[in-house]
Amino acid sequence: MEQVLERGEPHRAALAERVGDELVVASYLRDRSELWVAQVFSELEQYHHVFRSCNRAFAQAPGERATQWCGECDKCLFVNLVLAPFLSRRRYGTFSPANR
Repeated sequence: MEQVLERGEPHRAALAERVGDELVVASYLRDRSELWVAQVFSELEQYHHVFRSCNRAFAQAPGERATQWCGECDKCLFVNLVLAPFLSRRRYGTFSPANR
C-alpha cells in the first residue's frame, strides 16, 4: 500500500502546484477487493441493466461495438465469475448470455 501511495505522490504534488491544496484526489475503492466491489454492486440492481464491462462493447469502430455482454471475452468471464456468488440465477442472466 505504501508503494501505491508513493507512486501517486508526483500527481498530488503537480495538482497542488496548479490547483491548490484544497483538491484531494483519493480512491474509495483502493483498499477494497474486487470481490467486495462485486458484492456491493450485486445489491445495486437498478444499475445492472446499464452496466457493461464487455471488451466488445468498447471497440474502436462504433459499428463493431457490442450492445450486450458477449459472454466470451476475458472481462465477461471475469464479471460472470466474480458476480456469481452474489446473484440469483435470474439476476445472473443479465450478465451472462448463456444463462438467459
